[in-house]
This record gives sequence, structure tokens and C-alpha cells, in this order.
Amino acid sequence: MSNKAQGEGHTLGCLASTSGSSQSILAFPDPISHFIGRDRELQAIERLFKQGINVVELTDSPGKIGMGKSALAIQAVHALKSHYSDCQLYANLHGQDTFPAHARDVLQEWLVLQFGIDPRVLPQDTSELQALYQQQIEGQRVIIVLDNVASLKQIQPLVAHSSSQSPTAYAILITSRSPILTAEHGKTLFVDRLATNLGMSLLTGKPASQTPSQAEGSEDGSKSLHQIIKLADGSPFALQLLGHLLRQVPPTSPDTLMLEIEKGKRKYQASYPEQLSQFMACLNVAYQSLEVEDRDLLSRLSVLHGSQFNAGLAAHLCGQNNTSIVTLRLETLHKKGWLVPMPNLANPGELKEYTMPEVARAFLWKKVTAKARRTLVTWALNWTDDHHNEIDRLMLKSDTEPIADLLKSIAS
Repeated sequence: MSNKAQGEGHTLGCLASTSGSSQSILAFPDPISHFIGRDRELQAIERLFKQGINVVELTDSPGKIGMGKSALAIQAVHALKSHYSDCQLYANLHGQDTFPAHARDVLQEWLVLQFGIDPRVLPQDTSELQALYQQQIEGQRVIIVLDNVASLKQIQPLVAHSSSQSPTAYAILITSRSPILTAEHGKTLFVDRLATNLGMSLLTGKPASQTPSQAEGSEDGSKSLHQIIKLADGSPFALQLLGHLLRQVPPTSPDTLMLEIEKGKRKYQASYPEQLSQFMACLNVAYQSLEVEDRDLLSRLSVLHGSQFNAGLAAHLCGQNNTSIVTLRLETLHKKGWLVPMPNLANPGELKEYTMPEVARAFLWKKVTAKARRTLVTWALNWTDDHHNEIDRLMLKSDTEPIADLLKSIAS
């Protein structure tokens, strides 16, 4: 085993651009297949960029949670990429996690994966990496998504700049749990709950124009459906999961689903604020109703890509105490850039060593079947279980302490 030279394994990369890098195609999230509505927000983002505001922040409206900030940012890039055709960069900064991403490591991966810099010649100093990064994007049309950001300080080295000699047309989308920008840095847009008809569309799987109104009566459960939307506070994430239950075979009736959510809400109200208790009750019903194997896969797959907050919440709601430990171990591998032996995607009969970013990119690759994804997860989890003592020891080690001996002992 050996640790990866180009820095920590955070889920990041660049969408297909004029460079033609096949690796970059795997790295940027695909358009969101279940994305619905948000036309006003998408238009606002485009309008602000056209007005010359280079940095736009997406954050939940006060008191809201799970409003789909990341999905909106990713969708916006796909809608605007023709205006920023040279490069589209993405990084999940894991701002709410145990191990937030460092700008230095994000810069290292961008420089290696997108711009083809030899990792052996990369400087270690953040300011030198930033200067090299600026050289690569100088004069380009670039759009950047910085997802799940904790603070402005965390991302300052990643913010593009334009010089008078060779102007860079750049746009930056930030997502954060709470506002971090001031007026001098950019513009903050608050993402609110989905409109009721759009929430109903997520629940029923029907176009918004064909969804039942609240006045139609209760024979088809429409009143219960509207109450479910209210309990979910219009969260696209929660409504998508609950909609799965309503459309599964056999389906859960809207009346039963509403009663289960209200029961869960009373349980969480003792410990959490009103909005969060409703949100957690919705997710609790959704996760508990999934098949155990699918629920476990969903929770742990979220660790590799997507919202760490939702992954941790899923683990908590499912009562899987060991999942938080696995999460921490996967994050350690992710941070240290370890190589994990798993079936080769190109040839399942043999093993290949993957980094956690490569695993995450594999999940986004449309050519990878659901069975292959499940196999990758199983191997990753088994490997972390087999080496949990060594990984737990590594979690206690200082970042500056050499780990070569530890890696050699695991390899043997």
C-alpha cells in the first residue's frame, strides 16, 4: 500500500471541457435526474453573473433545512456551462464534517486531475499552489462550485481572480449551511421550500399540472399528501424519499405515511427544534421503510459522495451505531488518500487499487451498473473492517507524522 502523492482524497474535479480529459468527465456530478422547479433561482443566479457579480452563495432560508442547495448549484452549472466552456470545477469542502477539506489539498487535486501537473513537482505551500492554479485558469472562462463550505477563510485560496493583462471570466457558486459572504465578497441567495405543487410532483411522480389540490377531498389521500408536504417543510430531499414509499410495491398509503411522520415528530420534538424535528421524522419514516440492505447502502454511499450531513443523519435515524465508526474510517481513508483493493471496473475478475475519490467518481459514472456500485461499497466496507485497528490508530496520528511504516504493515 502507498499513500497518494497528489493530496487528500476529496470528491472534486472538472467537468468535460476543451481539454478533453476523460477523467474530468467522471469527476463532476451529472445533472440531477430528479431536479424539479427552481426556475426563479436558476434565473437569479444567471442574472447575477451577467451583472458582473462573480461569487454567489446558496444557503437555506432561516429555519429551513434540506432545501437542495447542492442540487441547485450543480444544476446551475450544467445550465450555464456554455458561458464558461473552458472549465467547470467542483469541490466538496465537507464544511460540517469531522475532517473539513483544506484548500491546499483541493488545489493539489485540481492541478493534477484537471490541468495535468505532475504531482511530483507540486509545491507544498498553499500560496505557491494558489499562484500555479491562477496561472492555469488565466484568460479562461471558468465556473466553480464550492459545496458545503464552512467559512470564507476555508475557500479564500480557491477563489479565482482576474488580471488586467489576461482577464479571466469566472463565476463561483458556494453552498453553505448559513451565510458566510459579506456584500463586498458577493451575493447570498436563500433557498426556500419547494412550492406545494412541485412538492406534490415529487411525492406522486406526476407532472405538477396533474397533481391533486387540497380541496379535492381525502378519498385519494390528497389531504394527507398536502399534510406530508407541510411536515416535510417542502424539502426536496425528504419528499423524494417519501415519494418512493408512496410508489413502491406494495405502496404505503398517504394516510398511513402522514400518521407515521406525525408520530415520529412527537418523538423528536423533545430534543430538537420544530423544523428539525419534522424533517427528522420524515427521514426516519423513509429510511426505516427501506429494505435494510438498501438503507445501509444508501447511508454509506452518501459518505463517499453527497451530503455528509444527510449521511450522518441517516445513520442516526437507522440506529446503526457502527455506521458512524465506518463513516469516520472512510473519511480517514478519504483524507489520507489510501488505496483500497476492489474489483476492477473494466475487468471485474481482477482487483485494482482505488482511491476514495476514484470510488466516488465511479459511482457517478453512468456506465457502472448498480450491481458494480454495490460490489464496490461491499469491498470498501469489508476492507475498512479488516483493517479497522490500523485505521483507528491512524485517526489518532498527527498529520505530520510519517505513515509509511503503518502502510507497509497493512500491505504485508
